Amino acid sequence: FIQLRGRKHFYLFDPAFHRQLKLFPFQHPSHRQTQMDFTQKRRHQYFDPLIGNIYDVTVEEGDVLYIPPYWFHHVEAATQEESPISFSVNIWSSSLESDVNEKVMTSPLPFESSWSKEKTIQAVFSFVKALVQRYIKDSSRFTTVHEFMQHILMKTRYEPLMKQHFVKTSFSKRCPKMESFPHFDSYVQRIDDAFKTIPNHHIADILLGNYIEEILLFSGVPVEFIGASLNCF
Repeated sequence: FIQLRGRKHFYLFDPAFHRQLKLFPFQHPSHRQTQMDFTQKRRHQYFDPLIGNIYDVTVEEGDVLYIPPYWFHHVEAATQEESPISFSVNIWSSSLESDVNEKVMTSPLPFESSWSKEKTIQAVFSFVKALVQRYIKDSSRFTTVHEFMQHILMKTRYEPLMKQHFVKTSFSKRCPKMESFPHFDSYVQRIDDAFKTIPNHHIADILLGNYIEEILLFSGVPVEFIGASLNCF
């Protein structure tokens, strides 16, 4: 990020605080953004609990600011009194994290086009469960698939929208019976290995959450029911 004229104020948040920031769901038009209101009027409600964990930076003419991959940032132009004109440019660069995300999102899926809709839904839910089980196997942060789903997706991304009635609070179908599909093992291993190459497990959690939302949508679960379907795990 290069400041060419005037000044801007940045508030930078470590990916470790993605739960507190309550991101929009991956399929939402505002995904990668927080559901919190960071306007001057309400900012203290969200900033105060994170005091000591926010990097508050002011960039001026000629300054260059590097924002690491998947760090969250809130930006404000200087006030009219501070600087009447503020102009800047930003440059995106590739990273290990974005490369892993691209690799995972474009990997083939182990589902057959000849399967019925019911079998596809069952297979997708079974695949997601198997993937999360492997992902948390050696983790001290989560003990069950349900715990991961609740803390990474439901409570952070969907519950705020449910309270505003923007998404459904209950699943429209019976939860599918999840079974073992032996040929899923190699696919699950490959996806899990990719996520495990990401050094920051908070970023890996975010990306796995995105992947899960994408897979559930693939199964035919309507986007407004994806949050509610997480309770099936």
